[in-house]
Amino acid sequence: MPSEESDDTATAPLAVPAPPPAPLIVPRRGNAKLYAAGGLALTYGAFSTYAYFAWFRGKENHGMGITYDGFAVDTYAGGADKLGHAWTGYLLSRATTGFLTAAGWPKLESSIVAASISQVFFTLSEYEDALIYQFEMGDIVANVAGAAFAVLMVNVPAVDRLIDFRFEYFPSKDYRRTVRDDGNIDFFQDYSGQ
Repeated sequence: MPSEESDDTATAPLAVPAPPPAPLIVPRRGNAKLYAAGGLALTYGAFSTYAYFAWFRGKENHGMGITYDGFAVDTYAGGADKLGHAWTGYLLSRATTGFLTAAGWPKLESSIVAASISQVFFTLSEYEDALIYQFEMGDIVANVAGAAFAVLMVNVPAVDRLIDFRFEYFPSKDYRRTVRDDGNIDFFQDYSGQ
């Protein structure tokens, strides 16, 4: 007759250890910094090319104008433009932080450097915008807010798990017509599709 002790062990579920996580493919340390620099250059090169063709190509310099626009019915796109600036600042800061941490730099320092680079890029872009349209202080505030939010999300995992800052987009009918008729590729200002 089997003992009670043997019955307990016979019916107890077997503990199967979870498989180890898949290894992160990180280039050798000597090449990692080159890959990070290349990732940064490609990211900002792509955004610069988009900005040129979407906003600046063929436009005339009208001198420097400065405004502050926020969220209101009588502002450009009701302020949706500011949300786009915040999200893009967040996206660029977060993505380029990934390049730097993969190269071996610490997370906090990487996120601060990535956010700073994004702010230099957006400030230069806003300056170019000022020569054609106007320098919008609200855009700068939104850019900084997005980059700062990326630093927070990268360095505080509890906040990152709690909040999901997303951008969803499907080209609106008006935008598709504009692309077809005028060749305008500026989907960032297709607020009806966002």
